[in-house]
Amino acid sequence: MLPGDGASDPSRDASPKAKLRTCQQATETRWFSFLCRHESWSGRRARLASVVQWLQDRQTRRFLSRALVVFSCSRENAATIDVARGPCQPRFGPRGGRIRSFALPSSQSYSTTFSHLTSLYSILTDQDAKLAVREVRKVGPGTIGSLTDDFVEVLTAVRLASLVSLEQEDQPFRLENEIGERWMKAARWGRSMRVGGLAMKIFKWSVECETATEKNVQVICWEGPAVPEYVIAHGTSMESYETYRKAGRR
Repeated sequence: MLPGDGASDPSRDASPKAKLRTCQQATETRWFSFLCRHESWSGRRARLASVVQWLQDRQTRRFLSRALVVFSCSRENAATIDVARGPCQPRFGPRGGRIRSFALPSSQSYSTTFSHLTSLYSILTDQDAKLAVREVRKVGPGTIGSLTDDFVEVLTAVRLASLVSLEQEDQPFRLENEIGERWMKAARWGRSMRVGGLAMKIFKWSVECETATEKNVQVICWEGPAVPEYVIAHGTSMESYETYRKAGRR
């Protein structure tokens, strides 16, 4: 029933004390709601920070989870590589002694794929990317192949041209950076990738190709689960010096 139809309005009929009590309750409700919103905003900020940290950690783990390794290796040794695990895994001799792996963990190019590698070939030769790698085999999470002679030759030529440019113009990695800019546009990379990083990949791979040409061995490329890298730190800090100085007084 509408108020104009003769119904009484409770707010008009209430006593002054009831009106005051209602006003106080409304004020308390507003303050409680404000505090709840403030607390929930703090909670949301904490949850948002934790979500952002989780996403960053996941992105880092994903970035470091797979890698591409380009290394020089004889055909005989390449045949003994565990394709599923990769060339950076430790090896052991017949008597159980540890021997050097086929490639160092520091040679890993994280979040780089066969597709990235073959697109570099297309940039350097203007030919089909399928001609970049041969004898491709896939076992479990790993994929292995060998660079074609044409690819090795063109990367070796990049290395030699870079050395000539360095002697004449005194500009290190100028050629690698120029190729890296074209590579950046031609392939799909993560947001963290920069032209300088691509230039260093080109530099390292061209050195491997030069070494393989000199030794008359193959250049192998492998993609799969990355191997953790460990760094040995050595040095002296103020804390360690203070500990040493105090120990010397005893």
